[in-house]
Amino acid sequence: MKIVLTVVLAAIILAAVWGGYRRGLILSAAQLAAIVVAFYGAALLAGQFSDRLLPVAEPFAGGYFEGQLDVVAAGLPDNDAGLSGEDWVAAHPDTAQEYAEQCFAAAGVSGRAGQRMARQELPLRTAMTQLYCARLCYVLVTAVGFLLLMLILSAIGNLPNLTFRIPNRERLNDFGGAAIGAVNGVCFGILLCWALQFAGPVIGCDTLAHTALAKALQVIDVLTLGASV
Repeated sequence: MKIVLTVVLAAIILAAVWGGYRRGLILSAAQLAAIVVAFYGAALLAGQFSDRLLPVAEPFAGGYFEGQLDVVAAGLPDNDAGLSGEDWVAAHPDTAQEYAEQCFAAAGVSGRAGQRMARQELPLRTAMTQLYCARLCYVLVTAVGFLLLMLILSAIGNLPNLTFRIPNRERLNDFGGAAIGAVNGVCFGILLCWALQFAGPVIGCDTLAHTALAKALQVIDVLTLGASV
């Protein structure tokens, strides 16, 4: 799966470079603006409406997450008595955040998302389950909203059917467009990695952490800092 993810991310970036070269500098810059607007517009919609998916998500995602909690609790050091996670944290309060990180990691939440969620200091089983389901719904609504908004913005941009190019600056149009296209491709890659932080059960819990290109994109990620995850 690591190879597949690397190929997908590389293909996205290369396709964006080629698309930027063909569009030119101005249209590529317009696409970059559209990416930012679409992502934060989708995040805003998710903040307003994602909680409506919770009644649907909790029976499935919540059940899966609680199953992972049992696995983590069974693997806690010196837990021969078979204590629950809550009882373990009550006996070892200094391990609360570490225990929460292990729970979210076991459920496939990786990277900064898992660390931020663990800092909520919610060692109780029900609280962590609710947080996991809420964040999962938020990411799903944001991803779908982003795709829809990008389609709408692209359709609006294509209505005039004009080619915006700087007169008598062919090299600037071509190579400047390719450069901005590379930035757009990196942004698409960052957003894909951001969404995949919750896709551990599908792609493998350690896939993002062990894919060099995905790790590099997450390190330079400043695009999603304003999102709630």
